[in-house]
Amino acid sequence: MNGVIKTTNYVSCINVPGFINSILSWDGFLPLSRLTYCAFLVHVTLMTYEFGAPDSTQLYTVTNLIYRFFGMYVMSYAVAFLLAVGVEAPMLGLEKVMLSR
Repeated sequence: MNGVIKTTNYVSCINVPGFINSILSWDGFLPLSRLTYCAFLVHVTLMTYEFGAPDSTQLYTVTNLIYRFFGMYVMSYAVAFLLAVGVEAPMLGLEKVMLSR
């Protein structure tokens, strides 16, 4: 399980019927869960960089907020992907090598 808590354990504890259990325990969510956690960690830094010290006044319209939301969303996941590929994946490989002996 590589340090990731599978939702099957939680679902089996609360006795959720089979359909929801099969959706939540799908293995395709595993890479997405790793990326989501990394995006969670990176998002605060990106928000601080973007909105921390504006050099001019900002006009907040609905269109501008939607544009900024999707921009931050895409940037968070792009940086999260780069960190997952560049840092997390090699560390998982090292962990497997070190713990296999």
